[in-house]
Amino acid sequence: MNLWERAIEFHGHHCCVLAVGYRAAMLAREKLGPLQEGERLEAVVETADCSTDALQAVLRCTVGNRRLLVRDRGKHVFTVAKPGKAVRLALKPGIISRYGTDFAVLMEKVANGTASPGEKGRFYSWQQPLMEYILQAPAEDLFDCREVSRAPADPGFVFVSVACDKCGEEVFASFAAEREGKRVCPDCAGEK
Repeated sequence: MNLWERAIEFHGHHCCVLAVGYRAAMLAREKLGPLQEGERLEAVVETADCSTDALQAVLRCTVGNRRLLVRDRGKHVFTVAKPGKAVRLALKPGIISRYGTDFAVLMEKVANGTASPGEKGRFYSWQQPLMEYILQAPAEDLFDCREVSRAPADPGFVFVSVACDKCGEEVFASFAAEREGKRVCPDCAGEK
C-alpha cells in the first residue's frame, strides 16, 4: 500500500482536502530529509479537517502519540519538525477555491449532509479534478514553504487529575485553573 492509499484508508475516503494534507506531509518529508535511527517527526496543524488525517497517516504523528498538536485556526498550515530542523507549509490562496465560491458552498453542504443529490453531483464533478490537480501540481505551486524555529516539544503525558470544584468532573491537573480559590476545568473557567 502506498502512502496515498494509507491516507485514504485512514480517513475513509479520498477528497481534495485529504490531498492537501497528503501533499503537505510528502513535502515536509522531502524538506526535512531522512530521519536518523530513533528520530521521530512532530507536527502542529492549524486546521482540524481531512488534511489533518492525511498528515497523521503519512507522518505517523497523531494526537494519541503526542506528536501532533492541533491548533485549529481555520488555516491549511502545517509545521513539521525533526530534531534540529522544522518547516512551515502554508497552502497558497486560491487552491481550494479554484472553482470559486460556489464550490466552497457545495463542499460545506456535502460535508454537513445537507446537499441535494444534484448538488452532490455538481460538487463531485469539480472535486475530482481539483483533487487530481492537488496530487499532481508542483509543490511550489501549492505551498509557501519556509524553515522555522523548531516548535516546542509537547511536555509528554500528564495523567494526574483533579475534580473540578464547580462541575465535579475530573480534569487533568495541568488543565485546571484557579478561580476564586477553587480549581476548575477550562469549561467552568470560561476558556475555550
